[in-house]
Amino acid sequence: MGAVGEVDYTGGEALRGLYHELGDRNVTLVLADVAPLVGERLTRYGLLDELGGNAVYETVQDVMDERTSMGGDRG
Repeated sequence: MGAVGEVDYTGGEALRGLYHELGDRNVTLVLADVAPLVGERLTRYGLLDELGGNAVYETVQDVMDERTSMGGDRG
């Protein structure tokens, strides 16, 4: 999936629903390469607080590097 440049309230709520659904399955949702406007809106919607401080990464490679070092799925 490519970078998303904008998100509205409905999109934020859909992402919140996905976060909870994945959490119920013990899957961690993280975001990478979040555009400034998207980050601002997700903060306003309270979603970034809900996701937690370790859920947003600068790049997808940062996510992969951290998850691999934690012994996470490599494939």
